[in-house]
Amino acid sequence: MVWVFLDIAGHVLSGDYIAEPMLAAVLADSVLRAISGILILATVRSWRYTMPDGLMLLLAWAAAGGSLAFPLYKTARFALAANHLAEPWPAPYFTVALLGLSAGAALFVTAAVSFLNRSNAPRRWAILGLFLGFFVMYLPVSHW
Repeated sequence: MVWVFLDIAGHVLSGDYIAEPMLAAVLADSVLRAISGILILATVRSWRYTMPDGLMLLLAWAAAGGSLAFPLYKTARFALAANHLAEPWPAPYFTVALLGLSAGAALFVTAAVSFLNRSNAPRRWAILGLFLGFFVMYLPVSHW
C-alpha cells in the first residue's frame, strides 16, 4: 500500500490532476496486490493446507505474474519508445514506485518458485497462473 501512497503523492506534489479512471485503476491494483500478498503468505503458512496444491500453485503464480505485469509493461514501453515503435511513457522511467513494485515482484516470484519446488501439483498450474496474473493485473494498468 506504500507504493499507492507514493504514486498518488507524486502526482499531487507535481500538480497533476488525477483523473477518476486512473484513481480507480490505482485502487483496483492496490486491492489485487493486497490479495496477492495474502496468497503468497499462504504458501509458507500451515493454513495453506486447506486448499489443494494445484489451486495454491495457480494462485501463487498468478500473484507473481500480476506483480511482474506493470514493471514489464513499463520497461517494454520504454524500449519500444526508444526505437520509435510506441509513444513515450508520460512520466520518468525510474520512480520510487517502480523500484518498490520491482522489488515486490522479485519477492513474489521467489515465493512462487519455492512453492513450485515443494508442491506435487502439475507444473501446468504454474504456467496458467502466470498468464492469469498478467491478464488480471494488466487490466487496471492498461487504463493508464
